[in-house]
Amino acid sequence: LQGDEVTSGAGPRVDIWNGSPPARTVSYTSQNLRSMVPADGGPIDLVLFNQGHNQGSGSLAEESIGLLRDVGVLVPSAIVDVILQNPEYGVGGASDSHDRNLDELSVSAKINGFCVIDVRSAFESASDPRALLDSSGIYPNIRGYRVWAEVVEKSLSE
Repeated sequence: LQGDEVTSGAGPRVDIWNGSPPARTVSYTSQNLRSMVPADGGPIDLVLFNQGHNQGSGSLAEESIGLLRDVGVLVPSAIVDVILQNPEYGVGGASDSHDRNLDELSVSAKINGFCVIDVRSAFESASDPRALLDSSGIYPNIRGYRVWAEVVEKSLSE
């Protein structure tokens, strides 16, 4: 949702701005960060950092912490939370490097004072985690996105 309003539910209005580039690395996001926030400088209350599926082995935490600090400077009104993405079960051993990346990101984010929302554990604790992913074995399917949303919603309401 980019600029769309969430209109159902109780409470104050929530505007969602999605600045996430599909199938890109943290480096790409860092280089393009200024173009990913609202051009009108509108207030941003919350940033959910949700990257990593397309990141090389061992580089997610190192590149992410700098980006997260930059987000804090660029959008000082925002709370910045880090989402540990779902596990991968794709081909070529990607799941091992992805798991290591998420482990390192979790530790680094906590050390640097960022809240971590652990979507990965919810997927891993499902009776059949692969049933929550699309045919690539990497990205969530509709059932997986529901799990993702439930974990994020629970975390934000705590």
